[in-house]
Amino acid sequence: MIKYNIPVEATLEVIGGKWKVVILCYLTKGTRRTGQLKRLMPGITQKMLTQQLRELENDGIIRRVIYNQVPPRVEYSLTEYGQTLSETLDALCKWGETHIDNNYPCRDDVLLNTEELERKFTDKKISEVVPAASLTNREKISS
Repeated sequence: MIKYNIPVEATLEVIGGKWKVVILCYLTKGTRRTGQLKRLMPGITQKMLTQQLRELENDGIIRRVIYNQVPPRVEYSLTEYGQTLSETLDALCKWGETHIDNNYPCRDDVLLNTEELERKFTDKKISEVVPAASLTNREKISS
């Protein structure tokens, strides 16, 4: 059995690290697919994203739903228990905004516009998607 010196250690055991809080902040805004999360966090590797999602799922913070279709679709959302972190995550975001405002003359120099990035990928028109059957083998490998 683990013994903690203070309760915040238990919190950090679950949400500690560079990426878990970022993942949770995106999930407070709604259900996300793995690819959406990856695009919103360009600095994370696929392996790390998968690892962090599995840990959060094992701790009961997020839920993973797998849809039986081809290709498989997997969606992540906060569980009821995970939603209890919302106020904490909001406080961390607010503190981060204050920190940026106090230390950087131009917010746009240090913050990615993730809303624009996400809109770019979700607003793609069907006509922009090339059917896989029309690609050569070389194009399939490189894409």
